[in-house]
Amino acid sequence: MHRTFLAINIPVSALMTGCIQDLKKQLNNERIKWVSPSRFHITLKFLGNISSSAIEGINDRLENITGLYQPIHITVSGMGVFRSIHHPRVLWMGINADDSLKGMHKQLEEALQEFGFEKTDKPFHPHLTLGRIKVINNTELLGDLIEKYKTTLFSSVVVNELIFYESILRQTGPEYIVLQKHPLGV
Repeated sequence: MHRTFLAINIPVSALMTGCIQDLKKQLNNERIKWVSPSRFHITLKFLGNISSSAIEGINDRLENITGLYQPIHITVSGMGVFRSIHHPRVLWMGINADDSLKGMHKQLEEALQEFGFEKTDKPFHPHLTLGRIKVINNTELLGDLIEKYKTTLFSSVVVNELIFYESILRQTGPEYIVLQKHPLGV
């Protein structure tokens, strides 16, 4: 079985790197598991454990879908937390994109039902996970940092592929292996 997900990679800008260094320095006494910037991506669908035989069929379906979409312009801006500032679990940078990203997400959700995956009812909120918060004592400082960066435009990129990944969980963190790259608009 292969633990898999579909994602779009986001390159890290100098401004993003500077912000992350600032966050780590300011929040160094907190229990936060930081995500390596080399692993930054927008998850479009987490598939979980699937068989080798399912991978081929899914890849064929993904090729049909990604061919319908042109490269997508994405901006990385702002910052926030999931849950609440008083009980934060995930610290993130925001993603803004044209409607084609949401359209692709919706189409992937519908197409993957053919393979037995449940369609999620949750709204799609694309983001880059910076860190997973285990425990935070100084929520006021976290709130100040979010306020500091809430209007910052970190990056503007054009993405041109969807990647089908396998994720292998290791003690040092997940290792992502590319199963297939699916170019957009081809």
